[in-house]
Amino acid sequence: MRSTTPDHVTALVEDLASPAASRSEIRKELTIFGVVQLLLTVLTTVVGLQQGIDVQHLEDGPPLGVTALLLMALWPTVAALVARRTVHGRIRWSGWGLRRTTLRRLGAAWAVILLTVLASGVVLWATELGGLDLASDPVAPVLGLTVMVLPFLVLALGEELGWRGLVVTRLAQVSRPRTVVLATGIAWSAGHFQLLVLFGGTPEGVPTLYAIVMFTIALTALGAILASMQLHWGIWPACVAHAVWNATLYNVVEPVTVDGSVTTWFSTETGALLAASSVVTAVLWWRRYPLRRTPDGVTAVGG
Repeated sequence: MRSTTPDHVTALVEDLASPAASRSEIRKELTIFGVVQLLLTVLTTVVGLQQGIDVQHLEDGPPLGVTALLLMALWPTVAALVARRTVHGRIRWSGWGLRRTTLRRLGAAWAVILLTVLASGVVLWATELGGLDLASDPVAPVLGLTVMVLPFLVLALGEELGWRGLVVTRLAQVSRPRTVVLATGIAWSAGHFQLLVLFGGTPEGVPTLYAIVMFTIALTALGAILASMQLHWGIWPACVAHAVWNATLYNVVEPVTVDGSVTTWFSTETGALLAASSVVTAVLWWRRYPLRRTPDGVTAVGG
């Protein structure tokens, strides 16, 4: 028989099925996660610097340095597992959002992020802030929207299990929605700052501070969408959305964009247009799939 339990109730049951934890235990989990994440990131950052990695030319980097940067995407999962194991003595797989989902939800996650990233590109090209060149490699956008999403799914899962599976879920149990979104969004963004500051991620001619601000706005808005997906639907739609964000940006929009004198101020994930489109999408998404504050000051799904 088909269940008549509302989706938001199912989500709450899933979250409450996680290992019982007091507020002090949740604080310990989040603290351990943060410390382990920071230490591992510093370690791989040092290796990447020693190897002379430039994210703008990652394909030319030495294997050790490239591996170090790719491992940064997996450290949130490692940090989350260490935190759970340390606080609770064992790792249980309930409470991470690893529940079954539907093709409709996966498709919605794919579409909403695809449209968000493409919208920033369309505005860039339409306003002639950047040029458009589809003739050089017409197959690349098609691949970028389909099969090239798959490699990014692995990296997305590495980040999502930590940031959404542990951090969002645990913060939601002790904090209101605004805290969940802002704390995880800013912390998640900060975990990428070394790419902008030390590894050439800031486009030439753009101030690093400007790039950091635009990047943080975009990722915090994306994080708000992913947090809603995590608590409403589980982790798999959030993984798809995260992977599509990267695939569309790196394999579709950026390769067909021709830089002009001001293009880098508006394009890529450090530009104003993606930040703006991400905020608009986040606002619209939250109107459809809101998180609400309960009377006791924590976060629940629903209107």
